[in-house]
Amino acid sequence: MRLFCSLQCMNASVSPLTSLQYKMEAKFLEIYNETIRDLLSSNSKQSVDIKIDPNHQGEVYVTNVTPFVVTSQEQVQYIRVICSLVQPLYMYIFCEPITRFFFFFFLPITCAWVA
Repeated sequence: MRLFCSLQCMNASVSPLTSLQYKMEAKFLEIYNETIRDLLSSNSKQSVDIKIDPNHQGEVYVTNVTPFVVTSQEQVQYIRVICSLVQPLYMYIFCEPITRFFFFFFLPITCAWVA
């Protein structure tokens, strides 16, 4: 994953008077039997819902998801490893084919140039 390197290169290539500030938040969801769970939340009872954009743009988003702020490439790799271990673990625990579980990993990034 070269994302952090790319962001650092972008920052180095601009004027010393400006800098690129960014924030990454990892989110990891599971859908099973029409129930959505936030797998990074410490509260397993927290309600997570799918909503349609109130501005009627047709976009779908998920509410009440716990963001995990990512500050390094190592953290992204760590979360990806955890995500890859979840699927076989679910197959073992629930004795169900993995096709009944759906997992989603999000890494949204917000950036802004600051003077």
